[in-house]
Amino acid sequence: MEEWREKKNLLITLPIVCFLFSIFLYSFGTIWFWRIMAYVAVFHFIRQQFGFLVLYRKKTTSVQVPFLFDKITIYLMGGVPILYWHLTDQKREFSWFMEGDFLIYPFPALANSILWLQQIWLCCYILIHIYHFTKYRSIPLGKILLVLNTWIVWFFGIVYFNSDFSFTITNVINHGVPYIFYFFIIQFKTSRKLK
Repeated sequence: MEEWREKKNLLITLPIVCFLFSIFLYSFGTIWFWRIMAYVAVFHFIRQQFGFLVLYRKKTTSVQVPFLFDKITIYLMGGVPILYWHLTDQKREFSWFMEGDFLIYPFPALANSILWLQQIWLCCYILIHIYHFTKYRSIPLGKILLVLNTWIVWFFGIVYFNSDFSFTITNVINHGVPYIFYFFIIQFKTSRKLK
């Protein structure tokens, strides 16, 4: 109830504004509505991974690489497969919401170059953490697993398998399971405080 009192205006007006904005978008045509929704969804999914990364950084006692390095890494792991989707000349076997929702600009050389950039960056990220482990004898394992998991889900689902099923299943699990665990942890802590 306290949350409701503090944010009542926001909780009432935001859904109304979103609904009106959706009607406005739809007035330009179905494709524009779903195109904007696709880009919002992609941003949301990648931003969620960034949020989890921040939580891992906050909770670990391990020596950390600079925050900007972590931030760039998580955005590259999710963003590069999406850029590849836009730039490849290979037919994508699935759409985000509907056929043609992403703008496509075939530029295969650039598509392959950004994939190489991503792979090199990921290798450097892992090597830096190995160096930190050998020097400080501590490793932020949760954060590293999150980065690897993000890369696996996005790279293999979108680039390697080019499969709606493999990406959707892994991303839905990736998206929902952490929230379920977080919910149960909060419930557990709350019930312990009440006792």
